[in-house]
Amino acid sequence: MNVSEEVIDGIRELVTIGVGRSAGMLNRLTKAHVTLTVPEVQISNVTQDIQLIKPTANSINSEEISHIILEFSGELTGSFDLIIPFLSALNLVMLLTGEKELSDEMDALRVETLLEVSNIIISSVMSSLSIFLKSRLLFQFPR
Repeated sequence: MNVSEEVIDGIRELVTIGVGRSAGMLNRLTKAHVTLTVPEVQISNVTQDIQLIKPTANSINSEEISHIILEFSGELTGSFDLIIPFLSALNLVMLLTGEKELSDEMDALRVETLLEVSNIIISSVMSSLSIFLKSRLLFQFPR
């Protein structure tokens, strides 16, 4: 898919606005400083998604990852993929749930909490895009 660098830069800026808003929300929820970054913006055909996600996932220092997907439709159709290093996701969930005991696995409560946190992040980003494009988007449940 051919998309100009100017368009990708514009999308990256809108994503940055949404990420900033969601970081503010997470700061208030956790009562801690949460830093979110916008590492990469890719636009692709659905058939290419798997080939694009693998190198991105592998570039996180060979760490395990948490991968959350939110599909959307409307004037635009696609998915937003959020890739978080596993330990960062686990630490964020533990902050939100108030857990003190360290555990390196995601049980059902932690998975649901991570889905809700991801929903905050993704929804903030997608609302920035939706407002800018003046279009309505319908979202599925994150997975």
